[in-house]
Amino acid sequence: MGKKELTQQERFDKRKNEITRAINHFKMLFGRNYDDSQFSVLEDAGYLITKLYASILYPEVKEFIDDKAVRFKIASLTELCIISIQPFRSKNVKLQREMNAQVAFYVAIGIFASMDTNSFERSFAISPLEDFFEDIKRKHLEWLSIKKTNMMCIISNEHTLELMHEFYNFRWATELPV
Repeated sequence: MGKKELTQQERFDKRKNEITRAINHFKMLFGRNYDDSQFSVLEDAGYLITKLYASILYPEVKEFIDDKAVRFKIASLTELCIISIQPFRSKNVKLQREMNAQVAFYVAIGIFASMDTNSFERSFAISPLEDFFEDIKRKHLEWLSIKKTNMMCIISNEHTLELMHEFYNFRWATELPV
């Protein structure tokens, strides 16, 4: 007997609870370095982030892809939603942006860590680098075809292209660099 498929509301609640727990945990860890007067956290941050996440995932992402959203799409969208909502607030804009970038990355990494390692390896068929490069290329082209044309994720896209370039070059290396 397989796993029970969650309803959309159950998935929403699960994601909201995960994000809320992650933000609270991050605040406990990160907040030690700052006086509470330097920052605050939006009371309903988990809800707002998840609401934005769901409003983008269902009409703008899932409609254009055949498979379920994989961990990288989930992590990427969650990360960008956290940046959009800015759950950590401060009068110091630099501090606010840094805290939100760190919590966004922390949550994205948490998404990876919470998933089964074996399925991660199977889902990517990481055997030869050629197959891995082609898989990344296909996913990148999928992203380019569904992203909003006025959304310019320049730095993130730069990182993706740089990683693709490095993987492409590894195909010709006899040894991986040390």
